Amino acid sequence: MAKDLVFVVGANPDQLKATAASARQIKSHLARQAWKAFVNPETRRRRGRKPRSAASLPLRIEFTISEVSERSSSTEDDNQATSSRRQLVQPPRIEYYLGGGRCDPFMTYPVRDLPIVPLLVDHYLVHMAVDIPELDQPGSRGLLRTRWFPLVTTEAASFYAILLLSASNIAALRHDNSSAYNVLQLKANAIASINDAFCSGDRTRVSDAMIGAVAKMASYEAMQGDIESYRVHMAGVKRMVDLRGGLETLGLGGLLRRIIVWIDLNGAFLTKEQRFFPGQTFGGEDGEVEPNPERFIAP
Repeated sequence: MAKDLVFVVGANPDQLKATAASARQIKSHLARQAWKAFVNPETRRRRGRKPRSAASLPLRIEFTISEVSERSSSTEDDNQATSSRRQLVQPPRIEYYLGGGRCDPFMTYPVRDLPIVPLLVDHYLVHMAVDIPELDQPGSRGLLRTRWFPLVTTEAASFYAILLLSASNIAALRHDNSSAYNVLQLKANAIASINDAFCSGDRTRVSDAMIGAVAKMASYEAMQGDIESYRVHMAGVKRMVDLRGGLETLGLGGLLRRIIVWIDLNGAFLTKEQRFFPGQTFGGEDGEVEPNPERFIAP
């Protein structure tokens, strides 16, 4: 047990003065004992309890982001579709920007690191790359996610085209003009990447990813109502497919062929233009096929 009292012994009064040795002894004693006078009695009673280490306490970090207040229009007659659409237009949580959405945060992409990429990829995979009967094979669902999206991530041009479609869709759902900069920047990046690939002088310019990139740019222009740009992109797709040897030579087990037919069919319907691949259907050249513009421009 520690001593409460310490005696400084000297034979004469001069030895009791603050010398170097006695000063160190007094300071050491005060450091050990003087603080006890300031301890709360309740603390003394609890001193026998083992304190919980601060290092063992759980740590919770939360992020908040301010939301734009909107006039509530909820009524008892609101259906499930309206509720689902309202969820799409809410501001994203901060973890989406940190790669904490429903997409793989460790996946690498063929473009420079942009803070908005995780949000756009998540929106595309969840709300845009949905099951479409015209594109999926019988008994196979989700081919846009399992086959098409992995191809998209192999080329900057195709990836920028997908980011453009996702950003444009989010801006339309939120009726938010503040994101117009992102849309214009992504469009410029997509066109620049396509031009760079065309100037490369290798087989990349007629690869599946590049054909898909130009086709997706055509679908974007069709949805925006830019007929002239739609014609330019679809003419490019037609030329690229011809260089490959026709639609039947495209990869992804026929999925890329069906995607091009899907864009050609619905783009022609929206722009009132002639089809660039007339007579082609999702299963070949037999039968008739109808456009589905509601699904084409959804969600």
